[in-house]
This record gives sequence, C-alpha cells and structure tokens, in this order.
Amino acid sequence: MLPEPVQTDAGSRRRLITRRVILIALGILILTGAIAVFAAVLLGRPGPVAGIPDVLAGLPLTHRLDGAEAAREIDRLHGKTIRVRAATVAHYERPGSVAMLYVSDAYLGFLAERQLQAMTDGMKKGESPFAPPREFQQAGQKVFWTLGQGQAHFFYRQGSKVIWLAADDQVGFPSLAATLRTFR
Repeated sequence: MLPEPVQTDAGSRRRLITRRVILIALGILILTGAIAVFAAVLLGRPGPVAGIPDVLAGLPLTHRLDGAEAAREIDRLHGKTIRVRAATVAHYERPGSVAMLYVSDAYLGFLAERQLQAMTDGMKKGESPFAPPREFQQAGQKVFWTLGQGQAHFFYRQGSKVIWLAADDQVGFPSLAATLRTFR
C-alpha cells in the first residue's frame, strides 16, 4: 500500500520547483566549468618548468628546451605522448663532463607517480635500453638509479614533477645532490 501524497499549497509547490531548477542549473554550470578546465588542461600547450638552475654541480647550462618543444623531446624518448602541463630539458656541459636534466610536471602527484611506476616497470621487464633500476634514499627522497647509454641515470618524483637526470659518471652523484636541492 502506498502512502498518501502530502497536500501542499501552490506557493510551496512553486518554491520546490524553483529550488529544483536552481539546483539543476547550478549542477550544469559546475559540470560545464569542470569540462572546460579539464579540456584546457589536456589541450593546452605546456609551459616551462620553473626553477631550472643555470649551473648544475659546476656544469654550466649550455642549451635548454622549454614547454611544447621539451614535451616533444620527452615524448620522443618514451615513444609515446606524455601529458604534461610544463616541461624543460636542460643540457649542462664543460669539457669532459655532460649532464642532461629532464623535468616534466604531470598536473597531479598521482599522475607523476603512475609515470614513474611505468618507467620502472618497463626497465624491470627489459623494455628499455636501461638496466633494471635500483631504489635508494638520498636527502630523504626515494630515487631510482640505472645505467645505460654510457651514463648514470637518476630519476624520481617530487610532487607532480618527474625528474630524470642523465650524467657522466664523474658528475652523476654531485649533479643528483644539486638536483635534489633544486626540486624539493
């Protein structure tokens, strides 16, 4: 047996309808705004990463790619598109020593963590030119280390950023220490 409907007067009914219309309009407005922000983030051109040092462990910055150009280079290295809101590739060099710093900002920390996990999983499976990575702690930061292409490679996540450092052996750990100080 169904309960009897509650009798309401015309004024109460109008207020109820008005509230529902306002709530529906507000919901549509919020959803539209969220879609616009989401589309702008995914379709927007990436910018440069802030805080890239001019000198890294005594190596001067000799060349730099920022924004979309850096994102294309990172995509090329991965063989796929990596969605980022900012990217920078920095080349440091002096006679006999080279270091490359790749920094991308993945919008959110959990997205950066997924990118980091995908890289480590791929290396562990032998799907890259790098040896399986080893994990260690330095300056309170979890860092992965691997060898490949004649250099030492260090990579880690800091917030929404993924940082990859490729360096010649003699400047590898000093460059990592400088990078860890830069991206805390």
